[in-house]
Amino acid sequence: MGHKRKAHERETFADILEGAQAENPHPWTRVSRRYYSPTDEGEYTDKRGVHWRLRGGELRWPRIQQLILDQQVPIVHVYLREVREVPDDERADLAARVRPYLKGMHIPPDDYTHFTAAEFKDDHRRSLLVLEEFC
Repeated sequence: MGHKRKAHERETFADILEGAQAENPHPWTRVSRRYYSPTDEGEYTDKRGVHWRLRGGELRWPRIQQLILDQQVPIVHVYLREVREVPDDERADLAARVRPYLKGMHIPPDDYTHFTAAEFKDDHRRSLLVLEEFC
């Protein structure tokens, strides 16, 4: 453990480090905050009460683009605790924003943004696109 400091001793860097290691013995383990994720949950209920279930399989950019361009497909954007349906007039801007991340284009090394895309289906086989943004 360590020795108890006397009143006249100053705390050293080693003492501070030892205390930090005692509080978190595995500092390399990333502690992440968990927020609501429709993709992790595998289901989503929208504001109208429609229940959507995750469709299996990885979405590739052509399918994502097809869903974004289809005005009949609602889009949900998830960022941290905010879950919102994307209005029609924001679809093109959102598509341009997520394109480099989801199409596999070059992203600057200091950009820590990450997007995932998932397709959900309801009981009538209609599609919903969920775009989750992480930093």
